[in-house]
Amino acid sequence: MPNQEHFWPNLKVFAQNNRVANLETLGLECVVCRDSFHYRGRGDDETQPPRRPRVLPCGHILCARCILAYYDTGDTRCPICRTELVHDCGHAHTGMPLPLTPGNMDKLPPILSQGGGMPRGCGPCGILGLQRLFERELNNSPYIPEELKGEYLGIGIMLYSSDEYCSREVTGPVLEIEAPTSIKHMINEIVAYAVRSQRRNQVWLEADFSSMKIRALHFKPDILSRVEESPAEQETAPNNEN
Repeated sequence: MPNQEHFWPNLKVFAQNNRVANLETLGLECVVCRDSFHYRGRGDDETQPPRRPRVLPCGHILCARCILAYYDTGDTRCPICRTELVHDCGHAHTGMPLPLTPGNMDKLPPILSQGGGMPRGCGPCGILGLQRLFERELNNSPYIPEELKGEYLGIGIMLYSSDEYCSREVTGPVLEIEAPTSIKHMINEIVAYAVRSQRRNQVWLEADFSSMKIRALHFKPDILSRVEESPAEQETAPNNEN
């Protein structure tokens, strides 16, 4: 077991030097609550944040539950080293998932003291901004039937191993709508930009945008008198009949 196993640079070196195939086998625990980390949802209490390990930009590793509980006190610094971890949006950084296998360990940026950077906004604020952007595009699109537009037309965003973030409260069945090609292109461009930004600028993005999936949704399909398919965004072949 490495010394200071709650510090990512040390843990990474230990795992590489000892050819650890999966960090789950080390029996790691949170340095704050001393509870064993939970992986992939095993042992989670659904009424509270999970005890899955998160790496803060300063390099310290805590469970998600302890990170959120600490931030609830109003402090935005790392509880271990006191490094300030607040975004420009005013929210504190909640860390990135602990990489478990050698192939994923280099995906984390360098820690702040070694050249890593803080993103301007937190993950939830970034998702909220994307929802507003895509909702505006949907409501302005000529390829979305007018009867679908309005207060019940929204967006669902899903990131790797997370629940879907919906821009409206889900109170029943929802109707998935085929997104226009222009919006699909916009999604691809945003994903590519986020991935490039993280790799080139070595930024600690809380959300894995490379796995982002976005759905156009209508949250009150029961009020629709008739649902039509969105017209295809392709030029109609000329009619050769004379």
